Amino acid sequence: VFISILVRNKAHTLPYFLTQLYALDYPKDRITLHIRSHHNVDNSLEVLEAWLNNITNNKEYHNLIKEFYPCKGDCLLEGEKSPVGWFDTKFTHIMNLRQQALTVARFSWADFFWSLDSDVLLTDLGVLRFLVQQNHTVSAPVLPSIGRYSNFWGGMSETYYYQRTPEYSTILDRGELGCFKVPMVHSSVLVDLRTKESDLVSYNPEHIKEYPGPHDDIIVFALSCRLNNIPMHICNQREFGTIMMPLEDDQDLSEDLITLTNTLVQISVKSEPIIPDPIDRKSVV
Repeated sequence: VFISILVRNKAHTLPYFLTQLYALDYPKDRITLHIRSHHNVDNSLEVLEAWLNNITNNKEYHNLIKEFYPCKGDCLLEGEKSPVGWFDTKFTHIMNLRQQALTVARFSWADFFWSLDSDVLLTDLGVLRFLVQQNHTVSAPVLPSIGRYSNFWGGMSETYYYQRTPEYSTILDRGELGCFKVPMVHSSVLVDLRTKESDLVSYNPEHIKEYPGPHDDIIVFALSCRLNNIPMHICNQREFGTIMMPLEDDQDLSEDLITLTNTLVQISVKSEPIIPDPIDRKSVV
């Protein structure tokens, strides 16, 4: 399993995220970790380096690929006014990063590609093994948040944006249990690279003939599946974990720490609280 992780300004979430990642109930010698981080205004790189130094000594993983880029100047992307918010150039940048990771996974002869965001906090440590066993080309675990936001859509409009549907609440609230076909999954997505149709999965709109959708990495991925008749499944049989609510464009990066605190409280209601493994405390100050 090739696990792709993108990190930017997540020093506050990383101790919790990395603890659960390391504790996954899956053979580490069957896992390649690909971690990329850049343009951080916080200590994300220091936290990652401290964690990697600890696990590298154990040499448990099949492979570790790190791409860390210390920022220069204001640590902003070209055209960016704040680390928070989205615009076309930033979407293009993320599309390229995700596509590069998927390409590396394919050339690594990985059986599975797992795109996992660093604001996902997993509580069911068997989630990876569970998804692998479902035998779907594209699948994801349901990850609720402190609101109604989650990592899937129940419907997609004619212009390819989010559309509210009754099925969304049924799946999110676990009114019915199973793996359901949906038009969008993101943030924690497993792709079975052993299937022939997985070759058509992409984050690059140029790989999709007459691409009709918006300039957005998760929508590009969804349409690469939809237009090639590749079902995307969301599974809710278990409480797999949670996802942090994204910040709005007008919010400050510091408000993400408040979201993390509220998310951790919610987790402790449904499952055992996440107690982070020790990481060099100097890195997270």
